Amino acid sequence: MPDNAHNNYKQRLSEGGYTSHQRLRIEQHFSALIRHKLNALCNEQLKQKKNHPDNKISKTSKNSLKEIAEELRLLFYSVGLKSKKRNDQTPQASTEEKLMVRFDYDGWFFPIKDTDLSPLYARAISTPQHLPSQYKPYARHNPQKYDLDQIPIWRNSMKKFANYRKLNQLLRQQFSILNLPPCQIKQLNFYDLMHIIFEKTRQKKQLLFEPRGCANTRMFAACYANEYRRVMSLMGQDNKSIEHTLALMKRGLLPRDKNRHHKLNVQDCKELKDISKVNDFDNFLIVTIDPIHRGLHLPTDLCVDKSIVFMAGYDPLFQIRRKPEIERQYLLHQQKIAKKKEELKRMKLDSQNFLSQAKALKNAKSR
Repeated sequence: MPDNAHNNYKQRLSEGGYTSHQRLRIEQHFSALIRHKLNALCNEQLKQKKNHPDNKISKTSKNSLKEIAEELRLLFYSVGLKSKKRNDQTPQASTEEKLMVRFDYDGWFFPIKDTDLSPLYARAISTPQHLPSQYKPYARHNPQKYDLDQIPIWRNSMKKFANYRKLNQLLRQQFSILNLPPCQIKQLNFYDLMHIIFEKTRQKKQLLFEPRGCANTRMFAACYANEYRRVMSLMGQDNKSIEHTLALMKRGLLPRDKNRHHKLNVQDCKELKDISKVNDFDNFLIVTIDPIHRGLHLPTDLCVDKSIVFMAGYDPLFQIRRKPEIERQYLLHQQKIAKKKEELKRMKLDSQNFLSQAKALKNAKSR
């Protein structure tokens, strides 16, 4: 691709005069160039690791890496993507906070070592109380006596996530089953709580909540299905593939060629007042994996316009912009559905209580 085909890429497209087919051809050439440069960067990094296992990299090799990285930076800059500048005064998220955000977002398990557990919890799960349900003794402590705000990681971070708040009662019940003294739960740490969540998930063989990434994907499919059809049709994708992808999105899933992306990186979530907001739809973006998602992280993290919710290409023609009013209507509709479900659940419980009371009254009369 000639230099003048991408140097003023964005400016030329905004001036008009190109058909959608011509813009697709330019997009394909530009994406191919980005892919080539990303592959060259990765190959150079691998070659350096192989040739210099002691990390004593030659000046020539360093210059080669810098040249490729600078070429990529200029290419991305030509389409309005700039490197993110971190605020040095804001600390990066801790390992626990990053794992917390990730599990809330995609529900992926992570390994927990025995050494990660607190002594209090490690002792509790090694005692006879931690047995299958039919062997568990009667709980010595009322679950309502446990105040989760005594646990620092819950009070400062986990409590901010709606999905973790849903597990409040479950955690209390497990503390009671494990016979943990209510006055000592402040000794528990993040890995103790996640160990309980993982164990209950394995028992039920399903996640205890819907990950935010899946919920955001369903929201995208509901709000932007027609826009997605338009963009992918312009990209040359057939209707069958488009509808198949939308069907997956409605279930909170994505095909292999696409991925979810945080506009503000997870490690920088402390730039927000509430770290749980990093998983909100405002910070959500669906992108094609190669080369766009790769390019957003290599060689440095890039800033994406907050109004973009879908990127199939670098050309704005192949992107989808957010429409706040449509999103607001969708959220209102979801709230109504949730309210109806709650009412039905309450009515079901009331009817069950009524039947059990009637049955008890009948048995009492028969005696």
